[in-house]
Amino acid sequence: MNGGMYLEFHVGRRLAFLRMKAKISQDSLSEKLYLYRSEISKIEHGKRKISKSIANSLEKIFFLDASFFLTEEIDEKLVEIIEKFSHLIFIGRLDEAKKLVHLLSRPIKCFQQEVEVKILLSAYYYKTHLYSSAIVFEEEFLNSVLNGIQVKNFSLDLQKYHYLYLSGKYLYQANYEELVKNYITFLPTVSNEKEKLSIELNLVYAYVLLNKTETAFLQIQTVIYQLKQLNDVHLLAQGYSYLYLVYKRLNLIESALATLDILEDFSLEHKLYERLAMTYQNKGMIYSELYDYRKSLIYHKKSLDFVKSHHRQGLLLISIIKNHLLLEEIYEAKSYLAFTKNIEFTEDEKMTITFFKGQIAYYDGSEMPYNEFVAQSIDYFQKNNSTRELAYIYDYLRKIYAQNKNFEKAYYYYFKKDGLIK
Repeated sequence: MNGGMYLEFHVGRRLAFLRMKAKISQDSLSEKLYLYRSEISKIEHGKRKISKSIANSLEKIFFLDASFFLTEEIDEKLVEIIEKFSHLIFIGRLDEAKKLVHLLSRPIKCFQQEVEVKILLSAYYYKTHLYSSAIVFEEEFLNSVLNGIQVKNFSLDLQKYHYLYLSGKYLYQANYEELVKNYITFLPTVSNEKEKLSIELNLVYAYVLLNKTETAFLQIQTVIYQLKQLNDVHLLAQGYSYLYLVYKRLNLIESALATLDILEDFSLEHKLYERLAMTYQNKGMIYSELYDYRKSLIYHKKSLDFVKSHHRQGLLLISIIKNHLLLEEIYEAKSYLAFTKNIEFTEDEKMTITFFKGQIAYYDGSEMPYNEFVAQSIDYFQKNNSTRELAYIYDYLRKIYAQNKNFEKAYYYYFKKDGLIK
């Protein structure tokens, strides 16, 4: 980014946009300002600064404060921070990007940089799932745009930031068709090889979300080959994780597990511990789906040793408790249930834990199978149409009543579950 021409170019762009919006020709504006037409062209292309006297005249023509047209003082250090922050978001290094957030959350004098920071922070918060913060910065960004600048008139860098923001927003909205269009539209404008491959990886993920798994499979093979040549460990690890996801969506479970084995070794070799935690978690999920609850437990507990996020710790604890209960290891389930007290859960997760309490109460002999905890969780999941959770609870009750030779109730819950699946 060229600091010398950086803001003068954008101030000129503001003038060009307003002039065209007002349907004023360069000749007409030059007459109003007592300048040659060539001087107007130089201003709009950033080759001449706007003086205070010209800004005062423009204020009367466009009814905007004169300061809007004056070249602002660029913060060179902030330019470097913005570029680094955007690059880290682009290639998915959000933990490193987080360290720069406090440097961007301060008053910024330069209008262009202020707009850039707002859109980048919105993109960052969308990608880290802090949607309320993302929306705040999105509104501030859009308000800035309404002050007379359109995104199409921004620099290439700001278009890049806009792409990041839109990709986060479309993911949040589950608008996967627009997400794919956003990636495909922006891809030809990117020259940085890492950023280009990062977009192609995101495109693979978007195709998976759109259920275009065969397209995703063809693309990921090419991208992983290119990533190996590039030798970027973080992007290559992300590539392997998307390859696993594609195999799983294609129901090629052996290939999915083999990819996770590669990713486990790769993450250990390069000390990518957050990626390693996710790899163990994915292995645990696969073995749970294969009804191998013992192996599922092993990998979920391994994941818990490496994961830092409280939310993911909570999800892992839920999986561990669930597997212990499926294995009827009540003491172990109670031990891990105690760890959930200091974690903030969603309402769905809280109700899952309430159901676990109902199971434990039954196994302890203090409650019937259908007790207060179980009833509370069923009522909540019915109101929220949570089919998967209800199916799991009904299957548990079917199993318990069958063991107790209460076949009438066992059949009742069998048909309740069967009705959900249909």
